[in-house]
Amino acid sequence: MRIWNFWRTHKVSDLANYWQDPGAVTTIVTWVLGILGGILGTASAWLYRRLHGPKLEVSLEPALSYPDPEYAIPEQSPRKFKSQALRLKVKRKPIHQCKAKMLIEGEADYLLWNPKVADDAKDLVPEEEILLQVWQAVGMGENAWLYFNIHNKAQVDLQTLGDPIIVEISFLSEGGLLNEKPYRYKIDGNYWDTLNMAPAEKRSE
Repeated sequence: MRIWNFWRTHKVSDLANYWQDPGAVTTIVTWVLGILGGILGTASAWLYRRLHGPKLEVSLEPALSYPDPEYAIPEQSPRKFKSQALRLKVKRKPIHQCKAKMLIEGEADYLLWNPKVADDAKDLVPEEEILLQVWQAVGMGENAWLYFNIHNKAQVDLQTLGDPIIVEISFLSEGGLLNEKPYRYKIDGNYWDTLNMAPAEKRSE
């Protein structure tokens, strides 16, 4: 018991002496201020980007049916086409090298701005509206296939489509992620007329 009291007395006295040392107090205050400054700086930078950085508005277009664009007389082609896109509009500032990352059942890929050249990055200008195609379907007779507008052009036979396909889309730029939460959609319908993409759930900013 005496040993414990001796140790406690010396520890308390050492601590009191430490706080009486101006150099020690200055070191602690500087350390605390450094931590607070880092936190406030990070919060200020986030708030500035939130209020003054580019803002991307995203809306879902309805599914569109159209004749064969590769046929001399499109209306006479045995094929039929259907697709759906997102409408994008930038506010405040341009977005450099914008990319749309899409998760399809957990597998990541990028949507293509120009499928003919496999371009997955694009500079977006404020107030300019752009359509970004998400999927395209091709039908012939009783058969139809679904293709996503990504690098991996694997096809999905609509007749084998059981449960809805869930996709998540996030937009990125040179400065990082543009949306806090991914846009979630479900693609459903194993018949041509019912094939459609719709929001999977309500999304809150």
